[in-house]
Amino acid sequence: MSASFRLAETATYRKSLDKLKNLSLEQRIREIVYPEIVKSPLAGPNIKKLKGQYDLLYRFRIGDYRIFYLVDTTAKIIFLTEIHHRKDAYKRKK
Repeated sequence: MSASFRLAETATYRKSLDKLKNLSLEQRIREIVYPEIVKSPLAGPNIKKLKGQYDLLYRFRIGDYRIFYLVDTTAKIIFLTEIHHRKDAYKRKK
């Protein structure tokens, strides 16, 4: 991929990140995850495409946390949708 992607944080993502109240995690996300995702959002050692009803989503694993995102390859935008601790990440929402 020649041009890198842009990141867009959704309100839901920002709210779930603020709720974690983990400044060191936020710093690691900004310094490590964001640069890695914008270079290659569809494949990588910590990236996985989800299946089933979530087949449009990807997830990035950072320690015990999972960042979920959508990729618009036409507009070259990555929409960060949510972040959760792994114990809560895959629980079904009501």
